[in-house]
Amino acid sequence: MTSHASGETAPRSRFLTIEFIGEVVLLAVVGAFFVYMYLESVEWENGPLSWLPWLLDWDDHGWLLPRIAILFGTPFWFLRAVSLFKAGASSEGGQIMDTGFLETDDEPAVVAWRWVQLIGTTGALLVCLWVFGFHLAVPAYTILYLTILGKMKWYWTIIPAVFFEIIIIAIYGNILRAEWGTPVARDWTVIGPIWDAAVDAWHSFYESNLK
Repeated sequence: MTSHASGETAPRSRFLTIEFIGEVVLLAVVGAFFVYMYLESVEWENGPLSWLPWLLDWDDHGWLLPRIAILFGTPFWFLRAVSLFKAGASSEGGQIMDTGFLETDDEPAVVAWRWVQLIGTTGALLVCLWVFGFHLAVPAYTILYLTILGKMKWYWTIIPAVFFEIIIIAIYGNILRAEWGTPVARDWTVIGPIWDAAVDAWHSFYESNLK
């Protein structure tokens, strides 16, 4: 805020607010991830990503998944970028995405805590995906997030958790042929045998009843 001789204050440019800068960073990360997904889905012998240790071998049309995500996500990315900069140029306040940031009377501590929740929960999800895989991490994250932050009864959170698991198995696994990779926990002494037994049981059930 800046003061004038008349005693009035001019509103601070929204381009300089933590909310706007944070959204720009998020958009940049999402855009970079779209580029990564496309490059990673192309078969390169000595491509720009050949040095990465976690490149996947796209079999059975698994490369469709990242390209479909890019196809549907890119228009929304551009739409959000345009609306964000329009809102930044406006003198009126507005809500920033769906994280609850308001350019009104929120205390800096409140905004900072929202950022901690956003970044912390997202980071925890990514770590769990890496360690335990999608089939365990996504339902567990859904239940914990809705119970702790959403204040829902735990038994109601099972419904969306099961719903997301069905999407992972039916759509991403069987239709889009997504490549999940091997979770870190698979190599642990205690979890490895349990993991293999569960996978074998699922494959037997699938071959007998669903295929």
